[in-house]
Amino acid sequence: MDQVYGYANRDSGVAWVEALQSSVRPMITYAFFGLFAAVKLTSLATLVHADGMSFTSALLVIWDGESQALFATIMSFWFGARALGKAQQRLVSPERGP
Repeated sequence: MDQVYGYANRDSGVAWVEALQSSVRPMITYAFFGLFAAVKLTSLATLVHADGMSFTSALLVIWDGESQALFATIMSFWFGARALGKAQQRLVSPERGP
């Protein structure tokens, strides 16, 4: 696995190429979040305006178990993985006192 990350993290020597490489994952995340939000907001508007459902009832319909699981997975990936990685690093190589 280190070989894969080593290849992806090597310096190209060209500043704009390195900036582009570092922005790919965040931009894909932003794009998919925007798409997800657009689908959910469109569904909410359709349920409220076309179907005559109350706003709170429509929110309960669109924020279903699958949406909650997806949200929890994304939050865990972006924030939990970092915390777990730091905790594992401390277990593997604990800091030594002076």
